[in-house]
Amino acid sequence: MLRAVAVGTSLAVAGCVGGGDDDNGEENNTDTPEPETEDDDSEDDSTAEPPAEETDDSTGETDDEGDGTSDQTDEESEEETTEPTLGELEVAFENNYRFSVSVPQLGEPVTGAFNGGNFYSVVAVEGETVRTYIVDGQQYIVADGSCTPVPSGTTGGVDVSSLADADTVEQDVTTAESASLTPSGTTTIDGMQTYVYELETQNTSVTYYIGVESQRLRRVETQGSTIDYTDWGAVDPITAPC
Repeated sequence: MLRAVAVGTSLAVAGCVGGGDDDNGEENNTDTPEPETEDDDSEDDSTAEPPAEETDDSTGETDDEGDGTSDQTDEESEEETTEPTLGELEVAFENNYRFSVSVPQLGEPVTGAFNGGNFYSVVAVEGETVRTYIVDGQQYIVADGSCTPVPSGTTGGVDVSSLADADTVEQDVTTAESASLTPSGTTTIDGMQTYVYELETQNTSVTYYIGVESQRLRRVETQGSTIDYTDWGAVDPITAPC
């Protein structure tokens, strides 16, 4: 903002005293330099005025430039904070990760991991912990201190592989409908900042949480279930338990 500053100057004018005797005349002569001194003061005052005006103008220009810089910074900030669509993130998937599935029907989360074509899960059933493995196509059940290979075609344990399988999530995320989603905001999960993408359809609603920096799937929420994905690419090889 520009401010108008009024600068006033005061000039003192000394008068000359007239008389009939020589002493008064000498006094008049002695007083003669005073007007010159006043002129000097006047010149000093008049000289001091322009800097005050220049300072005001300079200050005004600085304010204007400051305003312009602020506006430009705000515009750049808005451009920088533009959040990407889900399709623009190009979320990376691979068959190597840990998961935790919280399902309303189960009291405790089902945990486990994938590595290549091998898989294991851990679930509490009636107070007992049951571990289910699938290694090289062979299924194993570890429970009550024993390890049992399950014959082909026999269902054993709790099958959560299809629920936690990221391949299914990848297919859902890459659809045209999901790819066009813009984030409804961001949130932090275990120290990781994530984008939040919400997909509403006639049949269901799904919320995807994608890491801002990693661009990895971190969580999926749907129909009351929550699936957390961690340690992408960091799971050791899964081997047969017996």
